[in-house]
Amino acid sequence: MKTLITSAASLLVGSVVGCTIGYRYCERHELKEDVELMTQAINSYQRLDAHSAIVAIDLIESGENQKAVRFLCRPIADYYYMYTSDGWPKDERSIKLRAMIEQVVSTNKIVADEMTNRMVNYEMPGKIH
Repeated sequence: MKTLITSAASLLVGSVVGCTIGYRYCERHELKEDVELMTQAINSYQRLDAHSAIVAIDLIESGENQKAVRFLCRPIADYYYMYTSDGWPKDERSIKLRAMIEQVVSTNKIVADEMTNRMVNYEMPGKIH
């Protein structure tokens, strides 16, 4: 009987230890995968930013300032229409950025025209105010 109880207790302890180690390994492995995915996403955004900056610099250096402004309007319009519509972030930084975008739109005709042109991509009628 002692042998049976000892065997059962050992089996129980072994199972608990095995499950704990297995769970922690799995959890650590999943965390590692998540970190790798985040790193790849950040790298991708940084690569896109660098490419966009190079294109904008090339346009400015070649004297095509208006083309550079239109090029730089694309991410602004994307943010404005996708992330600041009703129901989207209402935090202080988003509100300030939206106000900055609206200020540029109200003072720069090229930006205003490009923002209006980008509205077609979002199927939104009308002009930006």
